Amino acid sequence: MISCEICGEKLEMISYSHLKRHHISAKDYREKFPHAQLVSDETRAKMSMIRLGHIYSLETRQKISRAKKGHIKSPETCRKLSESHLGLTPWNKGLTVKDQRVRKNIERRRETILRKYGTLYLGGRPKKGTIPWNRGLTKNTNSKIEESAKKIKEHWRNNKRIPWNKNLTKQVDERVKAYGMKIREKKLSQNLKGKIGKWNRGRKASEEARRKMSQARKNKRFSAEHKKNLSCALKEICSQPAHRQKLSEIRKVLWMNPSYREKIVKSVLKSVCAKPNKQEALLSRVLQKVVPNEYLYVGDGSLVIAGKCPDFMNVNGKKRLIELYGDYWHRGENPQERIAYFKQFGFETLVIWEHELKDMDYLAEKIITFNGEN
Repeated sequence: MISCEICGEKLEMISYSHLKRHHISAKDYREKFPHAQLVSDETRAKMSMIRLGHIYSLETRQKISRAKKGHIKSPETCRKLSESHLGLTPWNKGLTVKDQRVRKNIERRRETILRKYGTLYLGGRPKKGTIPWNRGLTKNTNSKIEESAKKIKEHWRNNKRIPWNKNLTKQVDERVKAYGMKIREKKLSQNLKGKIGKWNRGRKASEEARRKMSQARKNKRFSAEHKKNLSCALKEICSQPAHRQKLSEIRKVLWMNPSYREKIVKSVLKSVCAKPNKQEALLSRVLQKVVPNEYLYVGDGSLVIAGKCPDFMNVNGKKRLIELYGDYWHRGENPQERIAYFKQFGFETLVIWEHELKDMDYLAEKIITFNGEN
């Protein structure tokens, strides 16, 4: 219910007959009370439900069209209309011309186009690949061209329409700004088609330019066709032996960098969800029993030292590591090489072989001796 701003009476809708009692028109009422409602929200919803699915006659549609002609919606109205349509499913979604409603809609559109423009526009927009009927013809060689031009000019002269972007600029309206960016991108794409990769080949971009390009590419979604084209182009490039050799040389140089090695090892171990195997789990239980709360399993990539990932690390401030060597996987390897490798970074290392897990007394004595060293 809404209240009349003049008399305070509660009404579902302030009708013309009610306003007539106050000797005021609806237009004057709106001007005097710009924020007042003429129809309540409940009544508006009921009216909307009644009109749902109603098909107007041709005469009614013409009257509505003439009333709305030349009317410019405010940005606020456009925003409200856009929000009201969010989430709505189009009535013809998933339907084809086999459906009777779709066929009726097409026929109504054909009748409207025929009535407005004549036979010239009856066929609508030509399909892709079809040859236009007026290709190669001029008004000097064909009288039909001149007649069509006259019809079009007369139509636009009699039906003057105000462009939607008249008196609007990109500073005051976001639609104008978005439309201008779309047109510029399209022109730039057409001008640079087939030229990208030639003028900037071998040129290094500055850090600021790289940051801007990265920011522009974030959250950008490519179409399925664009993704397919990118995939085909990359497959073709990567299949060339010269390109693969160049990538191999670049990776070898990068691998010499300890920070890069550490990053790659961590990412690989994280991707495979590395967990302790049976022998490592058994050794972890033994360590907790012999030297409680001294060592932690870091074989999942938690600790990487210059590209090498140890199995256990001391967590009480001592720079000591424990490596578990499998009898099969580490056969023929010299444990002193791993001990010497970690030694250069200040770590003391104890190497335990898999077969030593069978003798718990010897293993416990070995761990206590190593942990008790200064």
